[in-house]
Amino acid sequence: MKRVLSVITLLLCITTMAGQEQKYGQLYVADHLTRDSIKLEAVEHTPEAKGNAAIMVPNGDTLRLAGMDGEAAIVEYQGKRYKTYGSFMRFVSDNEAGDGNVAQDEYDARYHSVMGDFFYSPVPLVIIFVLLAVAGVAMLMVRRADTMGKALPSLATLMGSLLVACIVEAMFLVYTDDITWWCDSDSFWASLFSLLPAMLALAVQLYVGIGIKKKLEELTGSSLSLKTAFLSIPLALVLTFIVAIMHYGDFVQGTVFLATMAVCALYSWYKNGRGLGVASGLAYTLFNFVYALGAIIAVAVLLILIWNMFMIVLPYLLMAAAAIVAYAFLSSSSSSSGSSGGGGYGNNGDQWTNIDGHWGTKHADGSFTTGGTTYKRDGLTGEWKKK
Repeated sequence: MKRVLSVITLLLCITTMAGQEQKYGQLYVADHLTRDSIKLEAVEHTPEAKGNAAIMVPNGDTLRLAGMDGEAAIVEYQGKRYKTYGSFMRFVSDNEAGDGNVAQDEYDARYHSVMGDFFYSPVPLVIIFVLLAVAGVAMLMVRRADTMGKALPSLATLMGSLLVACIVEAMFLVYTDDITWWCDSDSFWASLFSLLPAMLALAVQLYVGIGIKKKLEELTGSSLSLKTAFLSIPLALVLTFIVAIMHYGDFVQGTVFLATMAVCALYSWYKNGRGLGVASGLAYTLFNFVYALGAIIAVAVLLILIWNMFMIVLPYLLMAAAAIVAYAFLSSSSSSSGSSGGGGYGNNGDQWTNIDGHWGTKHADGSFTTGGTTYKRDGLTGEWKKK
């Protein structure tokens, strides 16, 4: 019986080891999201034996998964093993090896999807700017209207454009791991030229959203709610964070977040419904919450860009500050040594100086007066003589 159990155990071990061996071998391709190549660090025969050599592999080259070293992936490329990360690879869907995509988590897989490619291209940025331009023009048309009937077509265009722009902005959080990937954070001028259109877009976005509220209040003669939508998102995040640090699970955290948003939305709907009606008030409330999310994201992007520029110029600011401090210190030291060593200082236009241990007044012709007696230096001997 023991022999039978031993054989069964051996077969199970062999099966498990075989399964583990077959776990790897999946094909990936190099796919840096913002550059044309990825960096591979060489390893020796095992993932634990790390080397120092590194190579750059162009996007699209095939990599075969050979193992995992924590979060790092060990891949085979041109007969050698290298270390990289799942965020730098795209999973090849028609793999022969089993177990699917084992080198990437759900976020890496999402970033390297078709939608990820879309949001790592300039197209969404162009779409946002075009929509904001349409919203800005529509806002000018709305401001000229004196009745709700005249304002309604332009108002619908305005709100629709702004709504889609805000949705696109929110989707950046889902399909990218860096919402400012399009800004070169290593170059001051590139960051500046990225910051200026971002500031313009944010200004239009805030102006248009606030303008809608004011125009609707003017046409309906009632007070509408917009501030609640802006406050609800940070409030929900703060309460969810408090619940998270109290070690409650994802279900409780999600419930707190959704409940907070729901309470704020209901209050806002109640206030908007009194002026716009139940259906129109609900539509305007939902618009406000999506608009607030997009505006908050836009503000966050602007702050990140400003921070990037600050970090670029920070070393130069520190160098300039150090130079100013050093100059001030040296000037102070020079002034102190000059005073103690017999140098001069100004007093009502006269130059006070030292001659043979005595203080007196030095005149423009080179003569020197001390103790009521005036002296002049002899041109040949250099000695002071009475004038």
